[in-house]
Amino acid sequence: MSGDNNANSDVKVLVQLLLGSGLMTREEYARANALSEDEKIPLIVAVKNNTLLTEDSLRLSQEAQQRVMANEISSDLAIRALRIALQRRLSLVEAIKSVQKLHQQTQVSVSATNELTALLLSANFITMEQLGRFIKLSADSGMMVGHLLQLDNRISIEELLNGLNAVVMIRDGELDKSQAAQGLRFARQRRVTIEQALFEVDFLKNLKPKNLRIGELFLMAGLITREDFGECFEIELFKSKPFGQILLERGLVTAQQAHSAGMLTARVEEGTLLPYQAARMLIKVVRNGELLSNLVSSGIEQASTVSLLDLVSSSGAADQAQLQQVVPGENASWSDQGAALFKAGILDADQAMAALRLKALTGLGYITPAQAIEIFSECIQMSLSLEDALVRHSLNLPTRVQWTWVQAGSNWR
Repeated sequence: MSGDNNANSDVKVLVQLLLGSGLMTREEYARANALSEDEKIPLIVAVKNNTLLTEDSLRLSQEAQQRVMANEISSDLAIRALRIALQRRLSLVEAIKSVQKLHQQTQVSVSATNELTALLLSANFITMEQLGRFIKLSADSGMMVGHLLQLDNRISIEELLNGLNAVVMIRDGELDKSQAAQGLRFARQRRVTIEQALFEVDFLKNLKPKNLRIGELFLMAGLITREDFGECFEIELFKSKPFGQILLERGLVTAQQAHSAGMLTARVEEGTLLPYQAARMLIKVVRNGELLSNLVSSGIEQASTVSLLDLVSSSGAADQAQLQQVVPGENASWSDQGAALFKAGILDADQAMAALRLKALTGLGYITPAQAIEIFSECIQMSLSLEDALVRHSLNLPTRVQWTWVQAGSNWR
């Protein structure tokens, strides 16, 4: 029995390392796990047969697993070392030394219990007993509690990001803790973002547009995953480290790439670059090795929006004549215009919100008007949620900037 437990622990640690380092996706793991159960074969064999793991990456992962099981290194250190070893083509020992040197320079200790864990408890996502177990795991592994809960499938990546965004809203005075907990529960029930959940229960206040963050830029550019973003976002909030530094420490980007992203977000903040342009430039810097100075020397486009009438009529939901009879004049707020479309039965509530979110994204320069029209047309014609349509277009856009049209007292009900 003890041998079986040890074998299970070995496999669990290896899976955690593969998922945490990004060498295996959750979809690949689900397929491998199903095959293991159906064919009665060891999980590691199924993993080898159903993932894109190379022999080198598997060998490094198993070496890291052995060191974790021998208590020589923590799981967190192993994950970071794996990323750096593969990125820089180092041995695991060399990568561990590199991570430890950087960690010694920037080490910050924090409590495992924080605003996020308090919210998850209040929302009944976890119990006190489960929290106690994950606090111990956090201490043993060196990993943040939210990230561990997500790796263990206690919460989804969407729920982790919702919780972290709620923490930011509480800190900014846009939300209280009770409202945040209710919003998280409703977001889970509806499978929507925290912002949409808060809007639907009438807790969302006026959100002001905020500057593009470095992590959001890397996510928009498709250079990190949502799981990577959530992992680093949690560290940023509770260890008060710059996001670029966290990406560097965790082996997700190089120093030059982090510096380029910082320069690009500064250009967006000063108004000389649009967010979607910055994302395209970062892709060229990272994937093509182009010089940032050459890219930003060219002229930029001006942010432009699209009217609700054009957005809706282009989708085929109604023609311009119908819309002009229903939608209030240009002096009416976006929110009131969307509410009118909903109340007239031209769009359902989700579609009206999607139209307004896309309008906000174009006005703030996160997508072009042409993209907004194409995406909204798919929402209408294919009965897609906006989230699903954005996935179809490989767009990972900050949710917080999509709700700047909300006004206190708007009557959608």
